[in-house]
Amino acid sequence: MADIIVTKEPNEIDLAYGKNIISLFDNDSPTTISRFILQITDMDDNVIATVRQAPNVTGYGHFDVENILKNQVTHNPAIEITPKLTTAENEEFSFKAKAGYSLSGISTYQQTVSGSVLNGRKPHTEIDWDYSAYAPEIGTNIITTPGGNIEQLYFDTTTYQQALTDRHIESVVYSQITDGKPSWASLTGTPLIYKISKGSDDNYTLSWLNDYLLTDNPSYDTLSTFTNGINGFYVAAFSDSTELTPANTIIENITGNGGGPNAAADDAIQPTEKYKAITLQVSELNPTLATYTTATHYYVAPFYWSRDPATSTNKQIVGNVYRIDIDNGECNDFDHIQVSWVNSFGFRDYYTFEKRNDYSVTTQQSTYQQLDADWSGTAIEVNSYNRGERVFNKSQVENYTANTKYLSDIESQYLKNLYLSPDVKVRFAGSTDWVPVILTDTQYTERTFRKDKLFQHTINFRLANPQQIQRG
Repeated sequence: MADIIVTKEPNEIDLAYGKNIISLFDNDSPTTISRFILQITDMDDNVIATVRQAPNVTGYGHFDVENILKNQVTHNPAIEITPKLTTAENEEFSFKAKAGYSLSGISTYQQTVSGSVLNGRKPHTEIDWDYSAYAPEIGTNIITTPGGNIEQLYFDTTTYQQALTDRHIESVVYSQITDGKPSWASLTGTPLIYKISKGSDDNYTLSWLNDYLLTDNPSYDTLSTFTNGINGFYVAAFSDSTELTPANTIIENITGNGGGPNAAADDAIQPTEKYKAITLQVSELNPTLATYTTATHYYVAPFYWSRDPATSTNKQIVGNVYRIDIDNGECNDFDHIQVSWVNSFGFRDYYTFEKRNDYSVTTQQSTYQQLDADWSGTAIEVNSYNRGERVFNKSQVENYTANTKYLSDIESQYLKNLYLSPDVKVRFAGSTDWVPVILTDTQYTERTFRKDKLFQHTINFRLANPQQIQRG
């Protein structure tokens, strides 16, 4: 008989590609005839995998379930063209781990724990993914009536939430901005404003964790005010210093906008499974932004709708603010090529190659030698038009070379994530379609000044779907 306890549970949210350790301990004296057993299921108890191992000499068993979990996540093939919001239906997997022991061929499960993973990668030395930078931490400020009943709950954000992007390159504080900036409540406080540049025709998305918000006051975790995740996003568009959007324009994180799990903004449903992360379109594909054709920049920020247990509302910004600057780059004779790739968190990052790009075509074919006459006939006749060597398969491979402008060192580091990505797409100038490609070569050139380092990156790629040509 064994008494199995879980000493290392899976994280509530982790990255699938990297060590995902679950540790068990036999609370009774370890026995040589029993083995630890760990069964991984989805949230509906459908079995994904079952693994067994004997305890070590100290009575522990450690299971790395990375190879099991990473096969359950992938990427959303249409995330770049989401009109408003989209959930992490492909990028997230929630699971249960049932722990117990196996004795004489009989499996006994004694504990069940659960976790969730995103389609991201972490360093090989990292056991737990520290996601504190990506989930806000909320503290409570409680006002009570003379009788001791809660009259109002206010929330102070002690840790602001970052988006799930590797592009945290340039940040400023509110007071450093000299042109148009929103007057959202609490924005003049501590949230950083991260700057992103994109072309006016570029698509761009940002993703955030949408799991329940952390709190430093666990006694109030049962209140619905702690369970409904991100309620929406503030949006403000500017033409230089002139604000174009109405004050306090918001995009609600509701199912009607592609998000959820709340169907109405004041619902209190805890995000589970595919709702644990949310992606927002922050380009002109978003109809909220599409009408502001003269915009030079705009801002987006997630907010949490903190409420009195039943009545009042108070939108609290819980994340760092992202400023998107419309920058069409230098005027040159080359069409821009926008590139999108799966980033280290399993969502999408973007960059536009503005400099020279070249196009070439390579054809590949397979042939065989065909008989030059009908040798089973009554006579042999060889015609001049008879084909001797015949093509039975031919394809055309389209190759491209694209170059960036000169980049700063930190921009260059960001772009290296493109080369690590398993899924890369491009969008050519004048097209609305994203096309999957295969990177065939990458290189960058460094130019060094006394204080600054500049890099120019070049990528070579081919279309992932070569054009098939008829047989001869």
